[in-house]
Amino acid sequence: MKSTHDESDPVPLLESNQMLVEVTKENRRTFYQGFHISLPTSFARRQFIRTITDTEFLFSAPETSEIVMSFPLPMVALKVEGKFVSSYSIRGIQMTLATRQWEKKAEQYRAMIQAREDQLPTFFEHN
Repeated sequence: MKSTHDESDPVPLLESNQMLVEVTKENRRTFYQGFHISLPTSFARRQFIRTITDTEFLFSAPETSEIVMSFPLPMVALKVEGKFVSSYSIRGIQMTLATRQWEKKAEQYRAMIQAREDQLPTFFEHN
């Protein structure tokens, strides 16, 4: 992923919490607080507007503003190896451009996350 800004591109004005990013075939990831979040192959060769709010991380299409990926903050993930996070393992992730392989893995991790949440005492729940 690299930060881009081409004056000839018809990109709407970005807010201070937004950045136009390009996901390349060679580097299919985005970054959040020093973590490298992997993205499915369907995200390669595309640009997105990355928005980070107090409660959510979002990727949207610059042409349509359609949200193509989001997850709640703070980020909670089950598969973290050093600084690398598998996007399918992030709690609450939603994605519209997912591959079948990504969806299959995400479903497995959703079940694991749900099982862990079911085992937690109620005083650990966030309101």
